[in-house]
Amino acid sequence: MKKRARPARVSSAGASSFIDRMSAARARLMAAADALPPITEFEWPMEMTPDHPIAKAIGFEKAKALSEVPTARRSARATHRRKEVERLSRKGLEVKKIAAKVGLHPDYVVHLRRDLGLGHGARDQRVARHLAEVRRLNALGWNDSEIAAEIGCSRSHVCVIRRKHDIPANLRKP
Repeated sequence: MKKRARPARVSSAGASSFIDRMSAARARLMAAADALPPITEFEWPMEMTPDHPIAKAIGFEKAKALSEVPTARRSARATHRRKEVERLSRKGLEVKKIAAKVGLHPDYVVHLRRDLGLGHGARDQRVARHLAEVRRLNALGWNDSEIAAEIGCSRSHVCVIRRKHDIPANLRKP
């Protein structure tokens, strides 16, 4: 039976020099990033040319290498998708349609919309319509079951709307 070779151990001196080199590389990268002009809009994939502002700031070869880093691509794509979700949400599209157009899961679109302060879009509009109807019909003396049948939702949904907006209940007629 053959003995397995033991993995080579890295000395603590070797590990610390590696960490030092990585820290220095990170510091150089951060200094170069700080020297960049502010960028307001990303277009992806980024075409790096010698006259691009990033190439002028840190040199064309470094900028070309940075433009090909997968994390940079991912963050630029994420920024683009976020802006696209915001644009489509403001147009009034439903979450499922936005998710299909942008290529994201509907739950993540809801998450982005919440982060952007956009609410639930079509759902919010529907609830606002229901609220107006609940107020109107409740003022006419209708009970929750009758209101629910009229606007096409459940009785519990009418109860939630009514309680949330301090609308008094109308008891069933005997």
